Amino acid sequence: SMPGVKIYVQAVTPVTAKASEEAKYGGTNENIVDMNGLIQRVARENQVYYADLHGAVVNEYGCLPDDVGGDGVHFNRKYCQIWVDYLRDTFAEEGGQQ
Repeated sequence: SMPGVKIYVQAVTPVTAKASEEAKYGGTNENIVDMNGLIQRVARENQVYYADLHGAVVNEYGCLPDDVGGDGVHFNRKYCQIWVDYLRDTFAEEGGQQ
């Protein structure tokens, strides 16, 4: 145990609809939602902070919006900024949420 140390875990981010349909190794949006449920449960059980980045970027269809560009998995500059803003807005003031 390390007193005063805050541990954060982050949700797996969604992929675009196309990337989800073409997923070769189980990286579908449905599986990502299941993984995030497990991550959130483990975070809660271990009293560490859970960063729901998935919720910050997912669209109404449960996918990463197509304007992420590229391969539909990795973030472009716009989504990296959303990521940074989410972390700053969620955790900077209150020191985290559980």
